[in-house]
Amino acid sequence: MGWSCTMDAGNTMDKMHRACLLSTGTANAWKDPQGNQYFWEIGRENIDGHISAAVYKIEGKFCRKVGSIYISPDGSIKRMPASLRKILDKSKAG
Repeated sequence: MGWSCTMDAGNTMDKMHRACLLSTGTANAWKDPQGNQYFWEIGRENIDGHISAAVYKIEGKFCRKVGSIYISPDGSIKRMPASLRKILDKSKAG
């Protein structure tokens, strides 16, 4: 059995994957302007089709949860770290 979400939420996640791939070569990781590295891990499947993910900061050999991502079933981003939003916006402009 696979993991599912709405098509609109999935399309937004695909845009995030592409933006990170362009930025770092990894589909779920990015760096902020100070050089700090972050990544996300998608959470459980949600009955309404939204996507939620935990955001982690890499600190040497360890990582620490520092935030979250929430993509509504309609594909709108309700919560996202500002540094990731900048990378996403930059990829839309380019």
